[in-house]
Amino acid sequence: MNPHSESGAERQLQEDLQNHLALCCKTLDLAEREHRALHVEGTLRRHEFDQVRQELLPSLTQSVERLRAQRLTLQQSASRRISDACQTLLRQAQDVMMKILLLDRENEQAMLRRGLIPAPLLPSVNRLRPHVVSDCYRRSAGSQA
Repeated sequence: MNPHSESGAERQLQEDLQNHLALCCKTLDLAEREHRALHVEGTLRRHEFDQVRQELLPSLTQSVERLRAQRLTLQQSASRRISDACQTLLRQAQDVMMKILLLDRENEQAMLRRGLIPAPLLPSVNRLRPHVVSDCYRRSAGSQA
């Protein structure tokens, strides 16, 4: 790969990261609006939030696939280094994703408390018991010894 195409790849990566960050911010905004509806307003129109989620999902999936392809290209390049601007964008996107996960978890808990999640969609009981994985691992490792 020549230096000119590497700089083009770097620009493409930066553009893809900016687009991904924008999608993450839209997703965070949705989670924040859902949080307000659950905790402040007390009126949740769940189908509206689910519809917006379904519209965002394909874009997020495509964005992740583009970033995955960019990562593979970068790993095969000679420099294998991303710019500080790209590293900053990546950190920002990761921070926003963590906020989304935490807020979504809080929203899910609020919906569970209010009985807004139908029984077939309830999370596994083991999800609420994080030690289950370590117990399974310990039992499995003990039986192999």
